[in-house]
Amino acid sequence: EGKKRKRGTVRIHRNTIFVIERTNLLDTAVDLSLKPTDMVMSTAIGRNVSHAAQPYVEAAGDLLAPVLLSSRLLLEASKVGGGALAVGLKTAVVSVVESSDPEKRRKAKRSSFYDD
Repeated sequence: EGKKRKRGTVRIHRNTIFVIERTNLLDTAVDLSLKPTDMVMSTAIGRNVSHAAQPYVEAAGDLLAPVLLSSRLLLEASKVGGGALAVGLKTAVVSVVESSDPEKRRKAKRSSFYDD
């Protein structure tokens, strides 16, 4: 009971810590679907096919890059347009509802600049 407790700090490098990956159902499904490919690619034939196909896959990726970037741009533009459409619809509905209120219509007529 009479012993003093010593306090200190420990410095741990980030590479010494093991982190468990948390996955969801989609990650698990993709992992299961890629297992056969991993098994084939771990063989000598799979590695040879991969090595032979690598230039073609890279060329196909280079050809598809503009298409993928354009589709991403189109998706973002549609998101912005959809948001603007929602705001416009809300504003239109609010103005129609407010203009159909008889109390507000009478106040608007009294405060008009022109005499009828």
